[in-house]
Amino acid sequence: MRRPEIIIFKRILKKQLLIAQDNKCAYCGLPLDETGKTEIEHLAAKGGAARPKHVEYTFEIDNLYLACNLCNSPLKKGNKETVVSKDPLSYSNCIFKIVHPRYDIPGQHYSWVTEMEKVMIQPSSSKGDASIKMFELDSLAHSEARARLEMQKRLKNIADPAQLSLISSILGYI
Repeated sequence: MRRPEIIIFKRILKKQLLIAQDNKCAYCGLPLDETGKTEIEHLAAKGGAARPKHVEYTFEIDNLYLACNLCNSPLKKGNKETVVSKDPLSYSNCIFKIVHPRYDIPGQHYSWVTEMEKVMIQPSSSKGDASIKMFELDSLAHSEARARLEMQKRLKNIADPAQLSLISSILGYI
């Protein structure tokens, strides 16, 4: 049974992270409602009772994020190692294998190729490559979601309301 104070803490934390992350997944950058269930995620995995990992960072605010279902699947990151060099006294001095949502600038680690039906992501650093592989950021689901968002951005530039309504209806069936 979960303790009420932990449930309240998680509820408050989730609200604060939604604002801090602009309602976007910490790893893929897509809107959290675009790709499924939103979960609180530990970038440096805390591990479990049988195999603890980075328990000292369990409540470190820079280690807590919201991630979408596409990125936070246990089969993807799970308890895989994300920390290359650990500093038990200062989380901010750790070196990470993947793109860190607060410490790194995604555009320095990824580039995007826009096509009509998908937006493909490409690594431009070893951290970008590790993140793409770990979270499968180049998956069809991620690429199509990015393309849908790109198309919606383009649609906002169409002035004719009737045409916009027709196109929005068509996109709703895709």
